[in-house]
Amino acid sequence: MRNLLIGCGLLLAGLSFGSVRSQAATTSQYSAKRSRNVRLVWRKSMGRHAYHNQQRGARYSQHLGTKYGVNTTTGQVTWYTDAHEKLFNKTTKKSAIYYHVKNADHSMNGWIWRGYLTPTIGSSSQDTLALRLIDELGGLEGAHADATTIAQAKTVLTQMMSTKYHFVNNTGNDYDNFVETAAIAASQKDANAQQYQKLLKANQLVEGFGMAKAKCVAAIGTKTQLTQDLYNRFQVDENWGIPEGTFYRKAKVGIATQPVANAKYGRYAMFVIVRLPAAYAQQVFVDE
Repeated sequence: MRNLLIGCGLLLAGLSFGSVRSQAATTSQYSAKRSRNVRLVWRKSMGRHAYHNQQRGARYSQHLGTKYGVNTTTGQVTWYTDAHEKLFNKTTKKSAIYYHVKNADHSMNGWIWRGYLTPTIGSSSQDTLALRLIDELGGLEGAHADATTIAQAKTVLTQMMSTKYHFVNNTGNDYDNFVETAAIAASQKDANAQQYQKLLKANQLVEGFGMAKAKCVAAIGTKTQLTQDLYNRFQVDENWGIPEGTFYRKAKVGIATQPVANAKYGRYAMFVIVRLPAAYAQQVFVDE
């Protein structure tokens, strides 16, 4: 049995977009007129992305019937998306797209016009791929990007692809995917493993649980291959005793990606950092 790295992702299944949990009753206001004034064009699930709201507008129920509160009171809240909808305003004859959002502990949720939401992470193509990977890999609920950990992953990835480290086939055009994880005695003579351990040591990345340690992965491959590699490694076992939907809620996740040489082959380099609560060390993480 070998250590299994824990990872991140999101399964958009069984969503109840119209539900509202623990909304502040003192600020909720229902308006039949507002609800009748809009027509639903479509409503769909979407990836999990982190936003802050601007100090304008408000948060509503799915058809705008109930106003839960104004956005001036939630400027410090980090919202996570799971759905979006397009509504047609019968008065203005214009359409608008709203995102369904939840805070970290799911005590507040609702629909906010996307124009009032600002991403917490950069919007470069590499950031977009990293966020997509966080959304998709593992099919797990509760994982989200942490800005500080994303920044650290970017720094490590830049070093990983420098001339200082010589990972096998990191610039070749033949696909020879490698995924390096925590040190395994049997792999110490492997060229990739040696470079990987040097990289971790240079960045003071110590394998383990607790926010001062990390579960890391270095990989090179196509978008599909990277997603599949992480899917195979980052899963929650029902026997671990922590519900799948809450397992990563307290984790700090950072993923950085960048195209490698010979980009026409569609390959990316990736570095992943996942920091998990120290208490998780009491659970058994094994690959049967």
